[in-house]
Amino acid sequence: MNKFGLYIIYQTFLYLFMNKKTSSDYTKSLRTVVKGAGLVFIGMILSKVFTYAYRIFIARYFGPDDYGIFSIALAVIGLLITFSLLGLPTGVSRFIAEYRAKKDERRVKGVITSALKMVLPTSVFFAFVLLFFSSYIANNIFHEPELTDIFIILSFSLPFTALFGIVSSSFVGFEKIEHRVYSENIFQNLSRLLLIIIFGMVGLGMFGLAWAWTIAAILTFFISLYLLEKHTYPIIKTKIVSIQIKKELLTYSSPLILVGFFGLLIMWTDTLMLGYFIGARGVGIYNAALPTAQLLFIVPDALVSLFLPVITAFYVKRKKREFKHIYNVVTRWIFYINFPLFLLLIFFSKDVLNILFGVQYIAGYKALIILSAGFMIYKTVPANSVLQMLKKTRHLMYIMFLSTSINIILNYILIQADFDLGFIVVGGINGAAIATMFTYITLFVLMFVLSYKFTKAIPFSIKMLKSFVSSISAILFIFIVSRLVFATFSIYIITVLFLLFMFIYILSLLAFKSFDNEDKMIMKEITKRMKVT
Repeated sequence: MNKFGLYIIYQTFLYLFMNKKTSSDYTKSLRTVVKGAGLVFIGMILSKVFTYAYRIFIARYFGPDDYGIFSIALAVIGLLITFSLLGLPTGVSRFIAEYRAKKDERRVKGVITSALKMVLPTSVFFAFVLLFFSSYIANNIFHEPELTDIFIILSFSLPFTALFGIVSSSFVGFEKIEHRVYSENIFQNLSRLLLIIIFGMVGLGMFGLAWAWTIAAILTFFISLYLLEKHTYPIIKTKIVSIQIKKELLTYSSPLILVGFFGLLIMWTDTLMLGYFIGARGVGIYNAALPTAQLLFIVPDALVSLFLPVITAFYVKRKKREFKHIYNVVTRWIFYINFPLFLLLIFFSKDVLNILFGVQYIAGYKALIILSAGFMIYKTVPANSVLQMLKKTRHLMYIMFLSTSINIILNYILIQADFDLGFIVVGGINGAAIATMFTYITLFVLMFVLSYKFTKAIPFSIKMLKSFVSSISAILFIFIVSRLVFATFSIYIITVLFLLFMFIYILSLLAFKSFDNEDKMIMKEITKRMKVT
């Protein structure tokens, strides 16, 4: 048996039979993750609601042509913002956490000021590029003259959005995740929604949409700056003389520029190639399945947003035992919550698409199943955060480059394919879904293997197997009963079935004794937050 297998057995033995005593630092940090994640979860839900609302308004009020034009403009802005940020947001969070752990206030301030000084000129540069080349991009690349004026207006939002990205990532480093939620998830998207509706209703047309987006970006930056200065860490009214760490930040973050670019390619390759090969209808059906499957991102992203600074502090203090333990707990709770949702998306895929998007989108149910499988595997273990903590950004760049290449090649081949496997016809939207699934599985495998190589940490436990059995048992019972009782499904029936499923699932976990003292503490903290809310 190899060392990897022996280590798994050893870790399992320790977890099952050793009476581990956790430090007060560990317990405090775990509470921080739970409290922050609960708030982030609420913020992400609200963010998704506001985002869907303003997109629905634009799509219905302006029509598909104008909605498409505005979507192109936002995609271009998003790409330029990625380059303007120089990959710095992750580095800002990481170095703030490190220097706070070392109580080095001068370098803590230096992280923020260094990042702002680097992002300001780059974002202004790309804003001028968009401003002066707006006509060329609109007419020669996208063949949509209306984009010219929209690009001009949106170019003013670019520096503010980029600077906001630095301030927002600072909140994560200081473990003030509530400020990020208030500014980014709630204020930014709510202001966009309200301004878009107001400017749209008064007849300002597409220019009104662009100005609404720009004004919301400016307001969001100043709100976030106020929260940073007054309630997080003052950088203007302070006597602390900062130590600039531009070189450290750039060394750490420069590979993340390409990581962000490759991430965008992975995100958009399937949609772009579907549009090129099979047309808009296929893209529409696929983009009903895709965001639905991405619901599996909410819980992991909520937990991981607090996970990185916490594990960084432990690792810097050489508390490897606490680091491995919290890695295990966070992974377990991601699985506890995500796997039941994953099963619901699989067993009720047709019903979910029908209720949320309409009967014409049911054709995407197999794509939904395939995408959900890939996202479930990828998001279970936060190995990406571990590699960021270890400053293995160059390794991340190589992983993203390889995965992006695989994604492009597979999408090119599988979207054009046309062969029947019996249970699925490979090609079109199913081909795109398979390509995306394999891409995310590749990301998971590479990131997990590397994180194990550098930390020797195995985040899996026997309790995840108990959750697996409990979930499967509950979903089979609900699925069989629902098919026997209901001929059709509505949002109310699905809601009742979901609540019944969760009730059976939790009872099964209790029967299997799947919760220990740490889990009870987590549930206690969640209960406290619910009472406060």
